[in-house]
Amino acid sequence: MIVVGADETGKGPVIGPLVIAAVALDKKGESILKKVGIQDSKKYSSKKTLERHANNIKRRAIDYGVEIVPAQILNKLHQIEINLNYAIALFYQKLLKEAIERNDPEKIIIDDFGAKEILLSLLDFENLVIERKADENYIAVSSASVYAKYIHNLEMEKIRVKYGDFGSGTPNDIKTIKWLEDYYRENKKWPPIVRTFWKTIARVEKRLV
Repeated sequence: MIVVGADETGKGPVIGPLVIAAVALDKKGESILKKVGIQDSKKYSSKKTLERHANNIKRRAIDYGVEIVPAQILNKLHQIEINLNYAIALFYQKLLKEAIERNDPEKIIIDDFGAKEILLSLLDFENLVIERKADENYIAVSSASVYAKYIHNLEMEKIRVKYGDFGSGTPNDIKTIKWLEDYYRENKKWPPIVRTFWKTIARVEKRLV
């Protein structure tokens, strides 16, 4: 039996992309990855361990895929009144349709990202499970969580090389806020890595007017 697990990371930051991953596993792959110690990506404190586990997933998975959605795409979708949850559902739909065509899975399991009914309406698949804490309870979803986080880390490092150290990129990071303020003060506009529809951005702009 082939199971596809899917999860996303990068939903909350004000800087950087959203990343969605899907991982297809058979029973043998599930068993091996459980022994490796794959778990929900939020439980990893070491980037090296995360990278090692991501490489294990690539070796043991029947298939894997990823959607990297840059901030500028999310900005454009927001401009045509497609909110973040609906956008995530659309990219899940694209990624999972490809996974279904390649692998003919018996089940798809997704960690609930807050738009369950939207995704159920978009994806025509009989055995689709969308649950809270699926990234903790199903090894296929844990694997997708790890792979999404690994790719997100790589993408964020590419951005830092070009734009400097902006911290974590999250709205509650003092370093991120300072970077945003400094950038806007100097340039009077935002770079394509920033999600301009975040309330954080409006607050920064208001302070610097």
